[in-house]
Amino acid sequence: MLGKCRLCGKRANIVKSHIIPKFVYAWLKKSSATGFLRPGDNPNKRVQDGPSYPLYCAECEALFSKYENLFAKKIFYPHMVGKCKTIDYLDDVKRFIIGISWRFLDLCMSDFHTLESGVTIPKNNAHEEWRNYLLNRISVCTPGIYLNLLSDSPNAANEQTKLLWYSYRGTDAALFIPSSKGMFVYIQLPKITIIVSVFPAPTGNVVDTQPSSGEMIDLNSPTLRDDFADFVISRVNILNEGNPSEEHLEKVRRTIRKNRGRFKKSETSKYLSEEYLK
Repeated sequence: MLGKCRLCGKRANIVKSHIIPKFVYAWLKKSSATGFLRPGDNPNKRVQDGPSYPLYCAECEALFSKYENLFAKKIFYPHMVGKCKTIDYLDDVKRFIIGISWRFLDLCMSDFHTLESGVTIPKNNAHEEWRNYLLNRISVCTPGIYLNLLSDSPNAANEQTKLLWYSYRGTDAALFIPSSKGMFVYIQLPKITIIVSVFPAPTGNVVDTQPSSGEMIDLNSPTLRDDFADFVISRVNILNEGNPSEEHLEKVRRTIRKNRGRFKKSETSKYLSEEYLK
């Protein structure tokens, strides 16, 4: 489809683009017990991929893909198997973080997304700064960035909480607006949390730590205010509004029983008790 690319501004053929990178959905499918994805708000529906939108030209999509592939190779895949022990805060890591944050912020400013009631994005935000940074029009971009890698819990399957499933097997993107002031892009990937200030300069009122070599930032870091925990719980509740039917649950159980070997090797088994199969 012919249109104006929202990143470079050129008139070109517009392709469908993921906000949450495609490699995340591919990993979720491959590491699942059934080989399917199921949206939290509609758990009775099987899907093959995450949502995508016609927003950018192929050239800009390739630009995003370059840093997504580097992040996947250097951080995502190693972290999924417990082998990512340090984070080197290199330009390509920062460009991935800014890229995924800009795409969601840009989606919020497009016709494809409806903001929550009462929420507005201030004009003095980082949209243009991030765009210019991604297009190499400027060389410096210093938003407040928080990156957290979650460690596996040895008793995860016994806990069976929606928060656990959300944090380790879910994906999410939202605007986090603290009760004090400020606005942040919040991205939840499996075992990875990203928060980026929406304003050109760090506000420091919620997060003020950047990832650097050898540094792992705990989710309970004192740099996070209490209202962030409330925000995360609200996101968990929103994304679990749908209730799977008993017919659907039995269909899933039958699929798993047919291949218990896959279930035991899957990431699903870490967070889903064997009691589920009885």
